[in-house]
Amino acid sequence: MTDDAKEVVCINCGRAAPHLYQQYCSTVLKLTECAHCGKVVDKYVEYDVVLVVLDLILQDLCAYRHILLNAKLKNYWRLATLFVLCDAYYKWIERRSADFPNDSLLIYDLEWRFYQCLLQSVVETAVFVTAILILHLVFTSQPDRLNTRQIVNSVIAGFYGNVLVVLAIVWQLHQTWSYVVLTQIFIFISQVQVQRAVSALFSSVGRAIAAVIIATGFKWVTGMIISAFF
Repeated sequence: MTDDAKEVVCINCGRAAPHLYQQYCSTVLKLTECAHCGKVVDKYVEYDVVLVVLDLILQDLCAYRHILLNAKLKNYWRLATLFVLCDAYYKWIERRSADFPNDSLLIYDLEWRFYQCLLQSVVETAVFVTAILILHLVFTSQPDRLNTRQIVNSVIAGFYGNVLVVLAIVWQLHQTWSYVVLTQIFIFISQVQVQRAVSALFSSVGRAIAAVIIATGFKWVTGMIISAFF
């Protein structure tokens, strides 16, 4: 018996594979070897979730391929909601600290400012995702075969570093310049790895970096425009 995944890839070379493993009985499971590179198609099938997350934090490309292409995650909208709320909360804390350091703002005003930050985070995220999607549509030679849903879901998952921003607030590090910079670099690298994992078009480091820089630029400009109105 084989696993029931319809489309899986080798996490080492990125080539398509027929299946992840073969299960001969309830206690015997044999991982499939890739016909192209000769390595195990997906070693993370037997790994604990904690180990997979650790490899994600270490920016291991194989871990990204496992999560984004082979794990078949569902409910990406929940991840999008969580990551946007984390980003909005950080923006709200920063804006409140800058404009009202003595906490003299009314509860109503604080709530209204959070909604403003939430709107800004939603629009910025949407612009980033749209920019990446447009780059794929423009530069691919076969736009009709482009899996837009997979691209959008993968980019959303790439914002998991926003959770670190909330941890910075808990640990009172959100005003530490070095931590903020490192967090943004982490999110940037995560998005680069996402593009390399899911897209043959941006599989090279240079192209992936260029794509993420362009999308980040549009996101930054959008944030500046929204901030000017609020």
